[in-house]
Amino acid sequence: MKITTDWHIHSRNSCDQACMTLADLVKGAGEQGIVDYGLTDHIHTPYNLPDLYAARAEFDEVVNSPRVHFGVEVSVVSQWELDE
Repeated sequence: MKITTDWHIHSRNSCDQACMTLADLVKGAGEQGIVDYGLTDHIHTPYNLPDLYAARAEFDEVVNSPRVHFGVEVSVVSQWELDE
């Protein structure tokens, strides 16, 4: 079975230790035959909102295909986690 889509990819802007630049992501996806995919960096709290803005800026600079999409992986955290 050939897989040509991936809707859960994180870039270096995600807060989960991912380290791939979007340029490398686009290149690697093409090399693997992935033609439809989405960037889904994490957004947990307002504290990592600047990372999400950086992801979008990099996306706008690098991606030039209607088959590649920008999204987010939203997580819910408790007030206790925010306070910590």
